[in-house]
Formats: sequence, structure tokens, C-alpha cells
Amino acid sequence: MKMKTILLTALLSIIQVSLFAQIHNADPSNVTGSTTADYNSLIGSQFDISKINSFGSVSDVSSLKFGERNTEGDSYLFENWDNNGAIYVGDKVYRLSNINYHIKRDQFITRIQADSMFIYDKYGVDSISVNNRKFKKFYDPTSKLEKVVFAEVVYDANGIQILKNYYVKEVEGSPNPMINRPTNVIKKRSRYYTTDNSTLVPYYLNRRNVLKQINDSELEDLAKDFAKENNLSFKSDEEVPLILDHVFNSDTE
Repeated sequence: MKMKTILLTALLSIIQVSLFAQIHNADPSNVTGSTTADYNSLIGSQFDISKINSFGSVSDVSSLKFGERNTEGDSYLFENWDNNGAIYVGDKVYRLSNINYHIKRDQFITRIQADSMFIYDKYGVDSISVNNRKFKKFYDPTSKLEKVVFAEVVYDANGIQILKNYYVKEVEGSPNPMINRPTNVIKKRSRYYTTDNSTLVPYYLNRRNVLKQINDSELEDLAKDFAKENNLSFKSDEEVPLILDHVFNSDTE
């Protein structure tokens, strides 16, 4: 056991030392206003690292039965690891090009090697951007795990805040041919929220709620007219920001 502990400690040390060399633009000399100590404060503890290494080398569906059964889908938000990321800590920005978000574990991760991954400590960062999509930390009173969770910012301006939080639905495969479900399936899902003092509040993205947040009859009419004229939907998280940007950037006088 003592030998295993020594080997594990040595391995973790190697991972930390080599991390900057293996992640593009993560070297402190290439990062705005950062030092090695600053960057190291963002990573998880050794326990976190060993934990992430474990799930990095096994199936994402360890909670599903019939573990040897093939699985369709995974728990990662982005399809691959070739993603431009920026980690914001105070007035510092750490940039890298190898990051993904594990939905089920609510963790941002960098892959070091095919079977080795690195976790970022959510409590050490202010926000994270991936491919120009911004994720911020919020308090979720309904969370079954950690109460501090990441949510994607759909819109955050003019007193209006609309957020998107992700989750996965796991459907177990079955050996029963009558069920016709030969594989496990991981389905990615999302919910919308607004906030109350940085606490997530469930929110249905629709015309009524968006107009209610505008809270100005003249601007509400402008939003409705603009959406109708341009065939935009109040239920689309890609189109709602277009409507709101138009409303608040228009001269209504």
C-alpha cells in the first residue's frame, strides 16, 4: 500500500508539472497576468485528480446496469476536445485549446492524454468561456449534489438574466429482445433559469416570460413586432438574444 501511495503521488506530481507543456497556450508565459501558482490554484485537489482519472478510463455510464453493453452518446457537452477555452479568475484570463464540460459531474475538464484527464476546481474560478459560450457559477437549491453549479449565460444585460443548465438522462439497455433496447443511451437535456440574488430560479423560455422581464409596454410591442417581422421565436435561446438586443439598442423616441 505504501508503494502504491508513493507511485500515485509521483504520478500526480508529473501530471501537474507536465500540464502546461501538453495544453496549448496554458503555459504561464503565454497567459495574461498569470503565474504558475495562480494557475495551480484552479485545479482540483489530488483526490479530485485521481477521481477524474478513474472515470476518464472507464465508461461514462458506470451507474447503468449491463456495463459491458454498448452505449450511444456520452455526458460531454461538446462533441470533441478541440475547443477554445478561457478561465476567468479576478482580472486574470487563462487560455487553452483543449477543454470540455462533463454534464453529469458539472465539471470542466482538460484531457492530457487519451486515458488521463484534468479537472478544474469550480470554487477557484469566476467563470469559464468555451467557444465564446460563457458559463458562470450559481447557487442551485434543488441540486442533489453540490449546490454551486455552472450554467450557460443565454442573456445577461439590461436587468434581464436568462440561463441554461444541462443534465443527462440515462436509459438502460436490456437483454430482453421484446423491449428492443439493445444499448444504453445517454441523452443530453437542458432547462432554463433566471436568478434571484445569484440563486437559480426555474424559468420557462416563452413569449410571456420574456416580455414580462422587459417590463415596458412600448419595448414589449417593439419586441413582438420585431420577432414577427423576422420570424423569430421567443422559445429559442439563439433568437431571444437577437430580439432583446434589438429592443434595447433601438431608438424608440
